[in-house]
Amino acid sequence: MDAVHAVAILCCCTLLPSLSYSEKSSTPDAATGLAERLLLIEARLKEIDQGPATPEIVPSPETPSLSEDAVATLAAAEKLIQARDYRKAYLLLKQIRGFSDDNLKDSPVIAEACLNAARLAGINYRMARFKDPRSIWVLTEPEATFQWVCSLEALDDEKSRILIETLLLNTPTQFWRRFDAFREKHFPEVFPWRVEVELDNGKVARVSFAETSSKDD
Repeated sequence: MDAVHAVAILCCCTLLPSLSYSEKSSTPDAATGLAERLLLIEARLKEIDQGPATPEIVPSPETPSLSEDAVATLAAAEKLIQARDYRKAYLLLKQIRGFSDDNLKDSPVIAEACLNAARLAGINYRMARFKDPRSIWVLTEPEATFQWVCSLEALDDEKSRILIETLLLNTPTQFWRRFDAFREKHFPEVFPWRVEVELDNGKVARVSFAETSSKDD
């Protein structure tokens, strides 16, 4: 890793607050299959680095649909974030989204995973947009994260705002424009307010929310 790359990673980390929706706990016994999924992610990262961009990363079909395993997977992803292994952490968080347990749909674990994925999507985009502009981190993963953010259920208004602020803060102008266009096209009525940003030197410096009026009816 060159010095410029290392400095970029360090800057990304210092700019991001540690946000949390809930306190988490994990049981060591709940990590069944986690090591295997991490190996699959390692192989996937090698594919990404060595080959052309692909449209979407599909979670492993062997991903269990157990609430306990989701907690263990989230804990493992957060350790990877602390180690600044952002790409591997992001792919692990996306596997949590693929869990099929109905008990997880409204779970804080899913909301927490989405929050972390939103942070990492911006980091991975910033790190790759000049060095590897045809990678999935630039071409497809931003929209995959936008989809998750906009379709996440059972969040109250305040947590939805925290999620979007986390997604956009410190990202380049183009990232914000892509999110705004995606939301307008696919989720025009998902939020009761407009998302507005203030830019500073080509980056989103502040995110605010303007209430939309429904008095025109």
